[in-house]
Amino acid sequence: MNRKVIIIKGYSEDLSELHADNYYVNSYYTYFKSIAGGAYESDEIVQLLEPKSVDLDLLISKLGIEYCVIIFIGHGATQDNYQLFKLNKTEIIQPGQLNFQADKTLVILESCRSEVDNVLAVDLSDKLPKFKYGGTVRSPIDRVKAKDLYFQNIRASNNGIVLCFACSINEEAFNYYFSYGLIQKSHDYHLDSSFHLQVHSIQTIMAVLIKQLPNFVHTKIGKIQTPEINGKFDYPFAISKF
Repeated sequence: MNRKVIIIKGYSEDLSELHADNYYVNSYYTYFKSIAGGAYESDEIVQLLEPKSVDLDLLISKLGIEYCVIIFIGHGATQDNYQLFKLNKTEIIQPGQLNFQADKTLVILESCRSEVDNVLAVDLSDKLPKFKYGGTVRSPIDRVKAKDLYFQNIRASNNGIVLCFACSINEEAFNYYFSYGLIQKSHDYHLDSSFHLQVHSIQTIMAVLIKQLPNFVHTKIGKIQTPEINGKFDYPFAISKF
């Protein structure tokens, strides 16, 4: 199966933003390379740092693959109900107008943000599972099995596009809380020993974030941030460890 993850870092206005943006570029890269994220190989993940729009569109239009995950990290806004993204110092694009040449596409937009200090660190350490009531001890799956489960789930899904937004229209996305929650919750599902050979879809994980993140953000900084998802396809996002 042909698949790609494309991680796009938009324009960073200062060194603090650059550091935080790069941190989450690396966090997504590490996650997707892991068994939890589908055991992608290095040549299946592309990182683009403030690319030009013509180069980005050319890359995406030539994909011709079955499945693609595209992640935008940077400044954004909405105008006339269209999502905007500041790609580089001089260009602002509408990600939805890119020529996605993949049968099945998942787009994640971590954009429109502030409060870049004290960025939350994602914990991707491989913690040992706890068996409260004894239970069955299973051996962790390997990368080959993780890929097989991931591919099976993609093939079983219908063609289309799913878009995940860090916040709702007329809201801001603060301090990368959305990406922190998305990666951390996915890794938590991966480590949960109650799941066996299970693929957790983006729909499942987003449903949890939509419910939990607003309370988390309000507790942290007293602001409102509600993630959104458009598209009903059950594309894979987290693979169980056991």
